[in-house]
This record gives sequence, structure tokens and C-alpha cells, in this order.
Amino acid sequence: MVQTKTIFKIGNMFSLLVDIFRYRVSVNQFIKFRNSGRHAFSGSVLPEELPFLKELVEQSAQHTGPILEIGTLYGFTTQHIAEYKKPGQELITVDNFSWNPIGLTTEAHRDFCFRSLHYLSKCANTTIYDGTGTNFYSSYNGETPAMIFIDANHAYEGVREDIEWAVSRGIPIITGHDYCDAFPGVVRAVNESFPNNFRVEGSLWAYVAN
Repeated sequence: MVQTKTIFKIGNMFSLLVDIFRYRVSVNQFIKFRNSGRHAFSGSVLPEELPFLKELVEQSAQHTGPILEIGTLYGFTTQHIAEYKKPGQELITVDNFSWNPIGLTTEAHRDFCFRSLHYLSKCANTTIYDGTGTNFYSSYNGETPAMIFIDANHAYEGVREDIEWAVSRGIPIITGHDYCDAFPGVVRAVNESFPNNFRVEGSLWAYVAN
């Protein structure tokens, strides 16, 4: 009996090691993301940042046009924005579901978001754009958005692309997440785009046109 239990334990350990090796890329990705800080691991703005987000979304009601969210991830921030926006205002959230911190496949990631945002899609004038920000920018021909929330590609070039498109469209409220030491590309892009002319609460940053 003891020998059988020992063999069983060894078999379980071997199976665990096989799984760790098989999913090593996803595990490493998750650990790296987890260690990048609480603000990143949450997959959304933090509770203490929500009042600032609410302020910005409510301010966007002064303008016509939709609210854009670049980078849906899990749809957590999407739901907060939908809660704060004025009734009837369109919300468009953009993601190509190519990356997430827990190693979901693109198909699983997409399915999760469409399911979690089902109510907003049906009842809160929310559209999920399945594609990259670049593709969205080249195809968008609607009214000037009232606000854009940038939280997708955190590399310098990606954030600059998002900001430059927003500025070119005359969007009055340009905001985003993860302005912090863990994401130097975000910090550099925001600093260069809006020198001494933006506000930061936690890691949530915003430029509001005068």
C-alpha cells in the first residue's frame, strides 16, 4: 500500500512538471505581469482611481460623440465607463484579443469578453470592435469622440500612435492608464505629448482640452 501511494505521488509530481513545462511561456508571462504591480494585475483601474475616471466620463457628456476605449482586456473598465456615461451615449471598446496576462488563447479571450459584456452590448449602447487600434483608426469615420481611454499597447510607439490619432481627431478628453514606473513607454509618450498639461491620479492620466 505504501509503495502504491509513493508511486501515485511520483506520478502526480511528474504530471505537474509536464504541465509546467508545457505552459512555461504562459506561466512566465503571468508571473512577470503579476510582479509588475497591483495596478497592472487588477486588469482595470484601481478602486481609488475610479472617482477620477467617473469625473472624466461625466465631463465627456458635455460633448457629442462616443467614448472610445482602446484595450478591452477583460472588460472591467468597460463596465465602469458604461456605468458613468450618460444614457444613450455610445461606447466603443477596441481589442484584438491577442494578449492577456493569464495565457488565454485568442478564442477564449474573445469569448470571455463578449460574454461578460453581453448586457452592455444589448442594453447600454456598447460596441466591441474586434481588431487592432490601428485598424480601428483607419476605418473609423464617425463623429469626433467625446473621450478616448487608452490602455492597450503600453510600448512607447503604441501609446504615441493612440495619442497622435486622438489629437488629430480633436478629441477633447484624452486619458489612459498605467502612467507609472512599471511602464516607462506610457510615461514617456504622455510626457512628450502633453508636457506639463495633464493630470495624474494614481496611474490614471488625463489631458483635457481647454
